Amino acid sequence: MKQKADHYLAILEKGILRLRLVDSSPARISQLDLLSLDHHELVRRTGINLLQLKDYIASLIESLQPKSQTALQLHQSTGFVSSGNEKIDELLGGGIRIGEITEFTGEAASGKSTLAVTTLLTVQSTASPESIYVSTESGLSTTRIYQIAKRLGIPSSNPGDKIHCILCPDLEVQDHIIRYQLPVLLSRQKIGLIVLDSVTANYRIEYTERSKMSQRSRELEILADTLRRYAQEYKLAVVVTNQVADKIGTEDDDIWSLDYQNRWLTGQTGKVPALGFVWSNCIDCRIVLSRYEEERLLNMVLCNRTAGGSIKIRIEEGGVVDGDEEEAAV
Repeated sequence: MKQKADHYLAILEKGILRLRLVDSSPARISQLDLLSLDHHELVRRTGINLLQLKDYIASLIESLQPKSQTALQLHQSTGFVSSGNEKIDELLGGGIRIGEITEFTGEAASGKSTLAVTTLLTVQSTASPESIYVSTESGLSTTRIYQIAKRLGIPSSNPGDKIHCILCPDLEVQDHIIRYQLPVLLSRQKIGLIVLDSVTANYRIEYTERSKMSQRSRELEILADTLRRYAQEYKLAVVVTNQVADKIGTEDDDIWSLDYQNRWLTGQTGKVPALGFVWSNCIDCRIVLSRYEEERLLNMVLCNRTAGGSIKIRIEEGGVVDGDEEEAAV
């Protein structure tokens, strides 16, 4: 049907080039004109056959209809980026899903940045091997990149070549980079992943007064909408890291209370992810990392496609390993 529409569009364009109205001014026929004007009026203006015109209009109407998909078709058509660990991928229902925003949150040294850096390397084995690392706190450690790449068996002699690193020291720079410079890079390179590490830093510095919290909420919604639009338009995955804050108050077991419902978005711990309810409702998947001496507990508390769960992991020189895996010999 598309070929037929293109065929009649070519005929229509030729007719428009030949056409002159009574006052000798050039005729301009838009798609809106084709759908709203009388057929005989269009024939008079374009000079093409009525049957051809009707056939083209029918093709145009069909091409403008939204294409529907079942939930199963949508799931099967969506790819994943591996986290670098089979158990984590299984917990996530296949890995970090393309077209969505996945968040790693936890205390300092809990392993969230290590997980994010690992995805920068695993994406290099996909059809879109390049990635973008947007840092709001510090640069990307090249030593860490080489250590994780060695463990994953990345064949490249310089795995960092496929990672575009951008440093955003304040919110104004971050906003300009994400809104205006990322689209240019995405249109020119085969990008399979965007990592924002961390989403919290600049907002905590910029918005310190309670009177500005509503403005911060709007900015967070715009950020999430922009990143999700890139993810869906360019078929890539988005990973963000988030910080945590101490949980204040007592546990409330009333199912109607805000504190009780908040546990389903933040995890059953004494820490809560930063940026509040607004940001929690902007992301598609949240993984909370907790540190217990040398082990970490990875808990998936929010996901739109799996039931959730938790596993034990360890952070080693070469990245993330299973909690029950023997430590690699040095």
